[in-house]
Amino acid sequence: MSFNKKLIIIAFVGTLLAITWQEINSSYLNETESLRFGMIQTADEASYLAPPKNFLSNGVWADNSDGITRFYQRSPGYGSIYLICKVLFGKYALLGLKVIQIIGYFLSILLIGKIALKLLPTDKIALLTALVAATLPMFSGFMYYTLTEGITPLLTLWSIHSYINYDKNKKPFQLIVSTAILILVRPQLVLLPLLFIIFHLLKKEWKQSLFITLAFLPFFLWQMRTYSISSEFPGLHPIYSKENNTLYRPSHEVMTDLFRIWESDGAQFHSAIAAINNSTISIAMVNIPSEIQVKVKPVFIEYERLLNAEYSYSSAEYTAAEIKFITKTQGIIKQLKKENKYRNIIETPLKSAHYLLSKSQMNLFIFQEPWRGNFFIESLRIASVLLINLGFLAALWILLRFKLDRLTIIAGFSILSLFYLIYIQRLNEERYLTPLLPLLLICLLYVSCEIKELLQALFLSYNKRISS
Repeated sequence: MSFNKKLIIIAFVGTLLAITWQEINSSYLNETESLRFGMIQTADEASYLAPPKNFLSNGVWADNSDGITRFYQRSPGYGSIYLICKVLFGKYALLGLKVIQIIGYFLSILLIGKIALKLLPTDKIALLTALVAATLPMFSGFMYYTLTEGITPLLTLWSIHSYINYDKNKKPFQLIVSTAILILVRPQLVLLPLLFIIFHLLKKEWKQSLFITLAFLPFFLWQMRTYSISSEFPGLHPIYSKENNTLYRPSHEVMTDLFRIWESDGAQFHSAIAAINNSTISIAMVNIPSEIQVKVKPVFIEYERLLNAEYSYSSAEYTAAEIKFITKTQGIIKQLKKENKYRNIIETPLKSAHYLLSKSQMNLFIFQEPWRGNFFIESLRIASVLLINLGFLAALWILLRFKLDRLTIIAGFSILSLFYLIYIQRLNEERYLTPLLPLLLICLLYVSCEIKELLQALFLSYNKRISS
């Protein structure tokens, strides 16, 4: 049987297994009701799925929040996929999205195998890579979620596969299309095509670099639309604006910067802000390090007063009070960073790394609650955590070879993404690692083969010495 036929069988069986996990999980959550077809509802639906619905009803691409960022809070990639489903299937749009994400998982297994075939030493190792991805539920955890994580693994792999097979003598049409879609769906993954460009610049292949930049054109047009609305370029995740009549204003942004000094769990941050908004400062203070509580508590009190003031978000009085609060809080942030250098520079990033690297990515409810403690499930959990951690170590190993090749791009993307999450973003959710998981698996198996060859060489050398 040929490699491709074996790979298709692995992908098909793996997809059936993933569907089984997801359907059982949905039955526990009662997500089969109300035309959801097992798709798991998330808070992000308000910003991902509302714009295409509004576009169909009134011709305006915007969510239903109260503020200017409603027009551009999310890049249009994932919403456009849902728009197609809405147009084609009407009230069965979520079923269409479900089918797309199932097919996406199937294709991602195929791409993992094909990428591994290009980068790993043998067909068997490439098939093993696909088999692991098809077997472990960590690779299909968001298949039924209305989140970009339901499709970004496929798009990341498609972009990498297109790049690996990119013939420099031809225009890289497939690479441009796959990468453009990737950026529109998840702009935070823009690092990957940037590494493609840097790779060719280092090799002085100017024409190839120029072609790849064409993939940024759709996102650039989206940014121009954003600028025409807001008169600014608000970044890759533009949720804050002084024009918003919601919590997500510059005062919330400065509170985020404050929490980044000591906090690594995004859920803890949101819980604290909710407690402040509800005037329960004591609850918000529970997880604040004792040595900085004295300086932090007055900020919480001032923020509570700001959020619960009688004047509205859009009033001049609120804006004046907010500017005063931001200026004062920025001074406290600067002071706290100066007084807590070890915590800010070392401890919190390490806590953030521990938070991400201690998770198995087995996010489904069935693995977290009813089946927790089962020997088989716990074995899968341990294997998944080991794979993630060893995968990052393998990526670092690959970087330390100091070779300029395609595998180095994959490893570099993985390590730099982790660095961004733990050092810059800090307030993380475990799902942010989802697009990296297949890449970590490829890195791990590559390094495993290298170590095996190294050990064999050492063994042969030792035998020769003994025999002589």
